[in-house]
Amino acid sequence: MSAHPDDDRVVDTVVMPFTTAQVGGSHVSGTTLGASLQRVYGVRSIVVAPEGAEVLDLARGLGMEGQVSGDPARWRHRPDRDLLRTPARVAMLRALPGRRLVHCNDLGALQAWAPAARLLGIPLVYHCRAFDRDRWFNRLVIRSADHVISIARGVDASLSFLPAERRSVLVNPFSTPLSVDSAAARRRLLDDLGVAEARIVGFVGNMWKRKRPEMFVDIAQRLAATDPDLRFVLFGRDGDVTSDTMRAKIAAAGLSDRFLLAGFRLPPEANLAALDLLLMPALDEPFGRTPVEALLLGIPYVAADDAGHSEIHARWGGGRVLPIPADADAYAAVCRDVLANPDAVRLPPERRREIHAELSPDRHGIDVMNVYRSMRR
Repeated sequence: MSAHPDDDRVVDTVVMPFTTAQVGGSHVSGTTLGASLQRVYGVRSIVVAPEGAEVLDLARGLGMEGQVSGDPARWRHRPDRDLLRTPARVAMLRALPGRRLVHCNDLGALQAWAPAARLLGIPLVYHCRAFDRDRWFNRLVIRSADHVISIARGVDASLSFLPAERRSVLVNPFSTPLSVDSAAARRRLLDDLGVAEARIVGFVGNMWKRKRPEMFVDIAQRLAATDPDLRFVLFGRDGDVTSDTMRAKIAAAGLSDRFLLAGFRLPPEANLAALDLLLMPALDEPFGRTPVEALLLGIPYVAADDAGHSEIHARWGGGRVLPIPADADAYAAVCRDVLANPDAVRLPPERRREIHAELSPDRHGIDVMNVYRSMRR
């Protein structure tokens, strides 16, 4: 049921295409937005993705429609293949009634669906959730969008080749609950670690080199040398760093009996609520969900002072940041300080409630609808 009169919306149906099989931050943020548009404005929100894609189940669980695209699951297809698929995408969009809009959440989806949207004259939004490589073809694809929403100021700055009136900056929505059964989540994780009690330092993110999971092991090794009660856990899937590589690194550091490669687990708030400290040495992180989810839950973090981490820390605090050149010894020293006095950085409950309201999905839905409205002028 719409919370606003029908004439307050400028679109009847939003189509959100995705191209990959697994769920990442863009899928969570995109479907959270789609569900909000549906709930607040009565907009029909449709996720289109390859058969078996996890985002289809995610969307349906939020009350959205999920349609199979007929495409193989891949982050980005060859441009000629996308052009060959354009007639099928045109047919799918043409069959939808009313005022339609295509909202793409990554560059692969924008490349795939822009030709169909342009041929039908359907408004096209690109929600830029990453630092796309600055190549001429990427610029060409991005220029196909009528409007680009960036999730952080740093991301927006990388799009300065677009006119200012075609760009907006909107922080991602968060539906992270403020209250989580942290004791139960912690007990499960301690059982997996094989100990009755310990303090736990965690890394949450898929294993890409830029996220520096191997540096997490280096920092853990230094922390373990001075505190035998610490345990370490990494939540995430393989990327360009594999679990086998990490196991070898962990064994070489002498941490095999103190370290858990937990894989990908949901819900994210349960992973975070079990931790005493979240460690994020990642670089080039546009505006990660994890540090915001952590500060909303009152879990202190230690992060690289770079990109989105810098924006999050400057805006809300909730943790400590280190300069990009900082080594494992420097990180370990700051981690020890935070573990010794977490209340020095943990946000008080009332401040967390204020941020929770500021980042609510419905607030985000209203902001995005205002972007849609500005495109109609």
